[in-house]
Amino acid sequence: MATSSSSSQFGVVAANMYVPNQYVSQTSLEDYDGVSPGKYTKGLGQTKMAFVNGEEDIVSMVCVLIFLSFPFFPLLCSPLLSSLIICFGIIFILIN
Repeated sequence: MATSSSSSQFGVVAANMYVPNQYVSQTSLEDYDGVSPGKYTKGLGQTKMAFVNGEEDIVSMVCVLIFLSFPFFPLLCSPLLSSLIICFGIIFILIN
């Protein structure tokens, strides 16, 4: 398969992931849901499930990711900076 020289300039530069810092034990959730023991822990292979609190939403999670990604994308500073300013502006409006 032939590749052109311009295609080698594209690719993934960096990747970030945001995980909420609150968890519920899957064993406790199995008890609460009344399902057989091990359905979530053995069947799904999970021991904890993360969830967001009342102060987080998709906009705040995207803002965190943009903030974390900012140093890794120096060539895209202008659009990222604009997005960051918009995100913090939205959060400021929602809080006040």
